[in-house]
Order: sequence, then C-alpha cells, then structure tokens
Amino acid sequence: MENGDKHKYNYHYKREERLSMPNAPKKDTNYSKNIFKRNKSLVIILIDIIIILVVFSFYKIFIEMPSYVGKNNGYVLTLSGFSTSDQVIVRIKIRKVEQDAAAGNAEITFKAGNNTLEIISELPVKTGEVIEVTDNIGVLEKTNELTAEIKINNKISELSLNLDDN
Repeated sequence: MENGDKHKYNYHYKREERLSMPNAPKKDTNYSKNIFKRNKSLVIILIDIIIILVVFSFYKIFIEMPSYVGKNNGYVLTLSGFSTSDQVIVRIKIRKVEQDAAAGNAEITFKAGNNTLEIISELPVKTGEVIEVTDNIGVLEKTNELTAEIKINNKISELSLNLDDN
C-alpha cells in the first residue's frame, strides 16, 4: 500500500443482498392502502367524536325544547311569526296534552319591538285539541325579536322567536 492508498475505501452496495438479510426491512403492501388499519388511536378518536356528535344531536333534536315552544299547566304552546315591512304576523298554537288540565282562558301578550298586542283566548277543552290565535302587530321599525307571554291559571310562560330565522 502506498501512503495515499490507506485512506481509500472500497464500498460495494448491492440492494438485493441487503434486502435478503434476515433483519432487513420488509415491504408492507398494505401500508399505503388504509390509514385506519395503520393507526388504531386515530380510529378510536374518530369514533369518540362521532359518538359525541350523535349524543349532542339527539339532545338538540329530541330533548331540548326550542325557545318558541313551551309548556304551561297541561298545555303545549308553540309560537310562530314573520315580519313584513310594516307589520308582524303572529300565531300561537295552544294544544291540550293532559286530561286534567284546567279549563279557562289564556291571556296572551305579544311583543315586537316597542309594540304590544294583548289577546284573551279560550283554552282547548279536549285532550289533543288545538286552538290557534293569529293576529298582526303594526310596527314602526323592522324588528327581529318576537316574544309572547302566556298566562294560564296564574302561571306565566314566556316564548321568544327570532324573526330572521323564518
């Protein structure tokens, strides 16, 4: 060996030889096909998120009463309405749901902006019967919020409705 030759290296690389060794990395044919089979924790997190969304949706749809629906002394009250340029059309449905609900009158006060409308209506007599009260409130300026206060046998229920959603 000469002086310059001792620092020269001869390196021969054969890929086939390296891959044939027992500890060589094996080619995973399923690696790029399905991300869920590779990462079990990702699957668990996605299942948790789906379960949370299903429970939340079930609660919002079936359990929580919206602000325009209420219950008062055996009656279910539903408020609806829409606004035009100079008036707000309001409707309230009163449905009897309990057999022993007391009969009588309902005192209804609608409020839209600074304007109010007071109505006294009879209550339904038979279970399942529905009474609808429809009227309009003249407004000077356009309003987005409609509220109704319903008094049945000295118990007051307040319902509200955003008119932009209708």
